[in-house]
Amino acid sequence: MSEQPPPAPAAQKNRLLGIGIFAAATVGLFLYARARPGKATKPIVFPGETGAAGTPGNGRVFQTIYSPEEFELLLSSPSSSRGTLFATFVRLGEGPSNSMATHMWEIVRSIDKPEYTSTVCVELAGGRNDALVSKYLVNTVPSVLALKKTLPYDTYTDKGVGNSNTPIDDVDKEKLRAWVLEVLSK
Repeated sequence: MSEQPPPAPAAQKNRLLGIGIFAAATVGLFLYARARPGKATKPIVFPGETGAAGTPGNGRVFQTIYSPEEFELLLSSPSSSRGTLFATFVRLGEGPSNSMATHMWEIVRSIDKPEYTSTVCVELAGGRNDALVSKYLVNTVPSVLALKKTLPYDTYTDKGVGNSNTPIDDVDKEKLRAWVLEVLSK
C-alpha cells in the first residue's frame, strides 16, 4: 500500500484560509440577520399571537394570497384549522374590492371574541387563483367566503355593489359586520 504524502504547506494554508473565511462570513451573516431582520423573518400575520400593542386578542389578518398553494398552506395553520377564516376574493386596485378588503381587515381586527378568527385576501387578478374560484364556487367579486375549521360555511356579497364593474365603490360595512358576527355566533 502506498501512503499519501502529507499535503503541501501552501495547500494546507489555503484550506485553513477558506474555512476561516467561511466561518467569518457565517457569523457575520447571522449577526446581520439578527440586527436587521428581513422579510423572511417577519410574521405573515397582523397582529401576531397577541393583539396590537400587546393586548390579547384581536383577530388575525394574513397577508394577501396570490396562489392556491399559499391558500392551502394557510388552511393548514392552527388559526384556520381550529377557527373561522374569512377569505375575501378580490381584485385589488378596483374600488369595491379595496372597500371589501379594508372593511374585513377592520372588522376582524376589532372582533370581541378573536380566538382563531382571521381574514385573508385572495387576489384574483391575472387568473392565478382560478382553481380556488372554481373550488369554492365564487360567482361575484368582491365576496367573502367564511370557512369554519377549513370547511365552507357561508358566503357574503354586497347586493348594492354587485361586482367590480359597478359604479358603486363602497361596500356596506355595517351589513358586512352583522354578517361576520352572525357567522361567528354559530
